[in-house]
Amino acid sequence: MVQALKDDLMSTTQDVRGMKERLKLTLESLTKMEKERENSHAEWKDVEKGLREQACSLHEHSQRLATEKDAYKADFHKANATIERLQGYLHRHRGLEKELEENRRTNANLSRELKALRLEQRDQGALLQIRSAELRDAQALLDKTDLASHADVLRMVEKLNSEIFQISALITDSVRFGGVQAEQGFVVASYATAERFIGPALSKLLTEGHHREDPICVQIALQALLVTYVSWIITSWDVTLSHEQRKLLQKLHARIFETDAQVVSAKWRSLTRRSLTRVNTNSLSDLTGSLTTEILQRITDVLIISKVDGDYQGVHRSFVQDFEDKVRNVVDLSQSTSKAIGEDVISTDFQIIAPYCGDPFIADSMENEYGGGRGEKGSGGQSEMTDSFVLCTTQLGLRRCEKSKIVQTEGEDEVKTIVLLKTKVALSSMIAEMEKGEGSSESV
Repeated sequence: MVQALKDDLMSTTQDVRGMKERLKLTLESLTKMEKERENSHAEWKDVEKGLREQACSLHEHSQRLATEKDAYKADFHKANATIERLQGYLHRHRGLEKELEENRRTNANLSRELKALRLEQRDQGALLQIRSAELRDAQALLDKTDLASHADVLRMVEKLNSEIFQISALITDSVRFGGVQAEQGFVVASYATAERFIGPALSKLLTEGHHREDPICVQIALQALLVTYVSWIITSWDVTLSHEQRKLLQKLHARIFETDAQVVSAKWRSLTRRSLTRVNTNSLSDLTGSLTTEILQRITDVLIISKVDGDYQGVHRSFVQDFEDKVRNVVDLSQSTSKAIGEDVISTDFQIIAPYCGDPFIADSMENEYGGGRGEKGSGGQSEMTDSFVLCTTQLGLRRCEKSKIVQTEGEDEVKTIVLLKTKVALSSMIAEMEKGEGSSESV
């Protein structure tokens, strides 16, 4: 038992030793741990200090972050608001883009329509110009404003008659008959020419008659010659045209006068006469000079076949010096009358009355100026001259022609003629009276 105790003691001693050693180790470990703790405490203080510093830094950083967070939050709200606005803008932009696209399509359609309208407007403008020109032309055609009055035309014709009478009388009084006559060749040529203008009957009467004592027949022949020329100048569309051309224009005018309104035919007449004057290459002075020269030559022909004293050239020179200006004045007045009747008057149509040799006597428009054969006015009534014929025309007459609708017959026109001035003529019966007078004078 003791042994056991010893053994237990030994074991316990060993255990105690072991425990001491372990305690020693533990103390050493604790000491070491204390040192380590102290070191750790120092380190912890350093760490704590660092942590405090970091905590302060973190706190400051946290405050900065909070401030920045608030700022960021404000910026975020602003950004959200901006985004919302931008989204609204984008939405509106998309709507505007869609609207813009629609507007573009609309503009394209409108552009096409505008182009079409401009083309239509241009066409309408061109058409308007055409219609305006047509309207102006129509107004010009319908305009009845005369540049010469009816009274002016009548005065011109009366003045021409007066000038013709005075020139014929002055020429007749300025020459002598029955003396030395021209050569037979000149007489034959002059007779052929005079016959064309005053007719064969009067030409024969001039050749066979004796005019020294009573040259009234020569005066009548000169009046007839001048009336023929003046009538031709007045009624000719253009004296430089040929007979066929003048006849064609007269036929056209008569047709228009018959089928259209009078103002249309009058305007056509006026425009045609005016156009012919413009395109005529001859100046008015040259034309007047050539007509004057021709008339003076025809007057010489009448005087030659009337057995005037002197040869052809001498007779021509003698009266040309005295009467050229007077004949030129008649030509000028004839051209003015032609312009007034043919161009300036469009409200009516004037016609010159100048019957030809052999035409029947018409009392309504003619007056027998030499009924007594010696210059006296005819005393016979109208019934006595019913079967008489015109020997020659000594003074021009004038009448006015107007168209008017016939009430009873729809669409038909009636042409009314008003004689404003009777033409004065010598009748064929004058030949017998002149021959009778010649016989009486010879028997005496």
